[in-house]
Amino acid sequence: MIKTTNTSSAVIVALPILIWIGLIWGFSVNVPWFDDFDPFPDFLIKWRHSTGFSEKLQLLLQPNNEHRMLAGKLVTLIYYYLTGTVNFSFLQFCGAGFMLGTCWLLYTMFRKLQLPLIYFLPVPLLLFQFQFHLIFLWAICSLQHQPSVFFVCLSLFFLARKQLAFAIPAALAGTFSFSNGMLIWPAGLVVLALRQDWKSLGIWLLFAAAAITGYLSGLPSQGNEDGVTFLFRKPYMFFLGFWGFLGGLFDLLPRHRPLTWRLPLPVLAGIILSTAAFVWLSARLIPFAQLVRKRLPAFLKQLHERLQTRPEYTDFITGLLAFSLINAIVIGLFRPRFGLDVVVVSNYKLYPALFMVAVYLAFLTVLPPSRFLRASFRTVTGIALLIWTAGCLYQLPDIIERRKYLLVNAYNQEHNGFGLGFSRNTPAAVIIDTLMKQCVSQGIYQFPEGLQELVKAAGAAAGSPAAAGITVSGSERSGGLLVVQEAIPYRFRYNDGGYAFLRSADQLYLFKLEQSPYTGINPFRQFEKNRYVEIPYHNVIPGSYDLGIVSIENGTFRSGILAEREVPAIN
Repeated sequence: MIKTTNTSSAVIVALPILIWIGLIWGFSVNVPWFDDFDPFPDFLIKWRHSTGFSEKLQLLLQPNNEHRMLAGKLVTLIYYYLTGTVNFSFLQFCGAGFMLGTCWLLYTMFRKLQLPLIYFLPVPLLLFQFQFHLIFLWAICSLQHQPSVFFVCLSLFFLARKQLAFAIPAALAGTFSFSNGMLIWPAGLVVLALRQDWKSLGIWLLFAAAAITGYLSGLPSQGNEDGVTFLFRKPYMFFLGFWGFLGGLFDLLPRHRPLTWRLPLPVLAGIILSTAAFVWLSARLIPFAQLVRKRLPAFLKQLHERLQTRPEYTDFITGLLAFSLINAIVIGLFRPRFGLDVVVVSNYKLYPALFMVAVYLAFLTVLPPSRFLRASFRTVTGIALLIWTAGCLYQLPDIIERRKYLLVNAYNQEHNGFGLGFSRNTPAAVIIDTLMKQCVSQGIYQFPEGLQELVKAAGAAAGSPAAAGITVSGSERSGGLLVVQEAIPYRFRYNDGGYAFLRSADQLYLFKLEQSPYTGINPFRQFEKNRYVEIPYHNVIPGSYDLGIVSIENGTFRSGILAEREVPAIN
């Protein structure tokens, strides 16, 4: 067996979880973004003015796009009644709590194998990583995906223990937390059918019909029928979407690299992992094969006999695999029409992580303690560590820079009426500006403070950037300005960065410079040695401005005025 003490194993297993929690603590920002407004601040404003139980229930169950967010809205209400405010960092931490609950359920099942704790290590390495940072550092994603996955696992946990009275409420909670939660019903059907528990299956189907009908009632049309039409023209896209989604964690190159470079490895991994899952699930079909006198390979019969020794664990893993595969089928059917990059987007990668965990835990049931088991564990741990490390290297810059970007955009939203996802004077921007001013005036929300030094440096800037030691260029673009800071390699710094600004007597606009993505032939290189920002004229009130730059290096602020620019009116 692997030689580690209980204490050292616990520390090793807990390390990726503690790093993940520290990441949320350090980079969570109390700023709403894009889709956050509808289910959180707008919901709270409407809740405060609602009267009667039916109106409040309708608000709780009201769709947000194609999803319902019962768990997310309840969490929002709990915090509101405790503090009188909404806090987006708190919402992200609550989502993280659901993820920790999922890990605990997986660990509870893992203990039934009576293996050393160190064998659980691949699970936190796969679940608590940086690749899907938008799930745990974006409030709406945090309280959609993570509660849904938790309630799916909780429902399967109770189904495996033959506690249908608890499994159904958990399934209902998962369903109304996020649309993916509806997939618990077909996953549970697979578990109960393979167990041949027909009475429970009948009850399960009744609740499934009621839950799915209730969820879909009143939802806006999302045009998913276009996805089926698309697949009739390009059927191969289904398989690329299906396998690419299941192997999504093997998207190990920087996200700026071409999809033709990034997608092959996820597709190959998806093929291998789904084949392994189908083989394992095939062993569950032995009783049905015998009913139709279907001959199956001898190794499947042996596998079936091993699975019979741990029925509770086997049912749980069966449900997880079924949920993951059905989810991938749905993605393969409806998402490739938007482009295959959608199947490896950060928001989705929790699900391939769960699938990989399920495949790993599935095969722990059939590998007796031996050298082969130890070798398999080391191989899987090595792969999981590779995925985790690649996520650190390539996603940490996105995490670091997103925090700065949100703070700058929160400043523009507070002082200039735009920034948190929409351009100035668009209908959506006007609605959000009105909503945020309403939240601030009613004490529900307070914009974060943290850019005082940056604002002070921009306001006091004088002289040229060259005089301040900044190599920078600015040029007119069609519809805007382009500012480029040259000869500046990317550094992993919490507060350092470059910011352009437009300054007049009455206005100050801030714009964060982004590191230019590398476009050469080295597949592992991520950035060029410069950073840039494009400033669209339509986001700025017409007038005469000083165009300047502030550069922060090792906590030192340097600033200068690049030129005077006249911003024209844009129709």
